[in-house]
Amino acid sequence: MIRENLASFDTTNIIVKIGATKYSFWKSASIHIGMGEFCREATFDVSDGNESNAAQILMDSPCTVICDGLTVVTGYIDDVGVNYDSKSHSITIKARSKTCDLVDCSYIGDTQFNQESARGIINRICAPFGIRVIWKCTDWQIGELNTNVGDTCAAIISEICKRGGVFYTDDEYGNLIITDLTSTPSQATLFNPPKDTGSNILVGSVHYSSRDRFSEYRVVSQATAQMGDETADNAYTHDGVVRDHGVRRYRPKLVIAETSQDSAADTNTAEQEYMASTAAAADFGYTTNGWKTQYGRIWYAGAFVNVEDSMAHCMTKLVVKSCDLTISGTGGRITTFKLAYPNAMIKNYVPRTRVRDPWYYSGKEI
Repeated sequence: MIRENLASFDTTNIIVKIGATKYSFWKSASIHIGMGEFCREATFDVSDGNESNAAQILMDSPCTVICDGLTVVTGYIDDVGVNYDSKSHSITIKARSKTCDLVDCSYIGDTQFNQESARGIINRICAPFGIRVIWKCTDWQIGELNTNVGDTCAAIISEICKRGGVFYTDDEYGNLIITDLTSTPSQATLFNPPKDTGSNILVGSVHYSSRDRFSEYRVVSQATAQMGDETADNAYTHDGVVRDHGVRRYRPKLVIAETSQDSAADTNTAEQEYMASTAAAADFGYTTNGWKTQYGRIWYAGAFVNVEDSMAHCMTKLVVKSCDLTISGTGGRITTFKLAYPNAMIKNYVPRTRVRDPWYYSGKEI
């Protein structure tokens, strides 16, 4: 696929708005958006001759990053770097989403939670920072959660989301998004070889691995302790086993459940471990033109993408783990993706069929 005319990629279309002032003298810009990451990051390099104007941009300034009239990041300037020698002078400015405070700051409050809703706890953590939490999943109860004094807000929220089998990210307005994969629609299609309109994949790479796959996944859970019955021999009960018949040699994996549960729940956990390990055995990377999908929306993490890639033997629906939006005078405007099977990101995601790796050993002589 031929890149679009680089002359159309005017970096002045990338605006950093601080108060009423709009800065648009960038030589290059990049924005990183990740699934399971709390805050977006934006990096800007100042174009030649605009160093004195860039010096007006102060750290901790609230800012909004706008691309082609669309808001992409709402947050703060938190890095200003100056580099110079006898022949050159450059300035790099970095901004992060409002949710960066959850990553950097400790939670001041109760360190123990018991029989509370996940929604209530996360909302309470985010409230002092003025961060709005948008829920796109069903609330759930936290039986018991013990944290440490000084734990960051992000660490606590991450643990809560892990227990609920959901993920977190942020949006273009600096809100924290708590969601599962059932509420994220298919965003677009990446395809190669070309269709009538040509391939929209500039660069593609796929890596398959068997290192983290096992012949069986065995889950045991901790028994509810009885009075005078806390010996090591009866500390764990039940036994859920799921086998991966594609792995022919003996490769067991034992997993201890985080909470006490019955045999059926152990088996379900083993199935989730199997699905997650199988899905994580494949890693996909693609680069495509532009920052927008076929539907005119900026690419974002957590969305489904239909991939039709005959070179990589991949014809399936994947989820965007992360995307990097970059623009420069030499490379134009491109998006670089990391994609994965949904089970690699959310263990309790239930696909229609089990993952099948195209190059995985079938047990037959070749």
